[in-house]
Amino acid sequence: MRPSLNRRTVLTYAGYAALALVMTLYIAVVTFPFEQVKDQVLPSLVRGMPFSLDLEELRATPFLSIRASGVRIWKDAGGTKHSKGPQLVIETLTVRPSLLSLFTGKKAASFSARFYGGKAQGTIGVRGQSVTVAGRWKDIDLGTYEPAAEAMKLAGKLSGDLDLSIPRRKPALAEGSVSLRIADGSVQNLQVYSMTVPALTGIAGSSTVRIQKEKDKDISVASLQECTLNGKEAAITLTGEVRLATPLAQSRLNIKGNLKLMGDFASRYDTMLQGLLRNKNKDGSYPFSLMGTLGQPRFGV
Repeated sequence: MRPSLNRRTVLTYAGYAALALVMTLYIAVVTFPFEQVKDQVLPSLVRGMPFSLDLEELRATPFLSIRASGVRIWKDAGGTKHSKGPQLVIETLTVRPSLLSLFTGKKAASFSARFYGGKAQGTIGVRGQSVTVAGRWKDIDLGTYEPAAEAMKLAGKLSGDLDLSIPRRKPALAEGSVSLRIADGSVQNLQVYSMTVPALTGIAGSSTVRIQKEKDKDISVASLQECTLNGKEAAITLTGEVRLATPLAQSRLNIKGNLKLMGDFASRYDTMLQGLLRNKNKDGSYPFSLMGTLGQPRFGV
């Protein structure tokens, strides 16, 4: 009669088997040929998208994260890279998949990134037909964002956070919130009605946007609950809403604002501004509106 294995022996062999499995998976991830993914798989994934994607390096870290460096996202121009350069450059992007989330039927991962002198971190998850994104970013240097230089010269530190739930098939039905904060900002070479606006400096402010799906309607509305920008030369407040659409550039704008000049800036330019905006409130501010779409905004008074 064969002797039976006791519990301790069974657990020992099970432990060896589990350790062997974990080490096999670990070595498989660390030695996975990510260079082939970068060169062959990624181009096929973004084919047909309105952008192109470049990576300098893609590899796994000893902590089972996937790290990409030199990420460049280009606005696609008829299948070729836009001649004016990439729209977004990310120095490093690290993604760590959550293995525990697989047991709940949800695919999830945490991420961290460094770009334009600042950093961002958060989580992204996929359950069914919905994608959830939550994260925050801090101290993004607007002065290093080259695409903005085509229209104006910006400076300042941008921070913020977001918490969104986005349907994969209808991203215009997203829900959640986005907040932005700017410090030490400035704007130069801004063109309005073919006129160059004098430099605005010392800009600080914040904005909060709440996105909700309208009841009994197949549309989401982004409500600009508060937006204030205060500088040495001027102060701006904005309220209103954006009715989201797909593509996003076709979203309809309905924004109301007030512009008030400050100090010496007011004495030098108030008469000119009154000729452009015409109406003036009792507090010395000028009302205006932004209509049209995100892709083609229309300024009104």
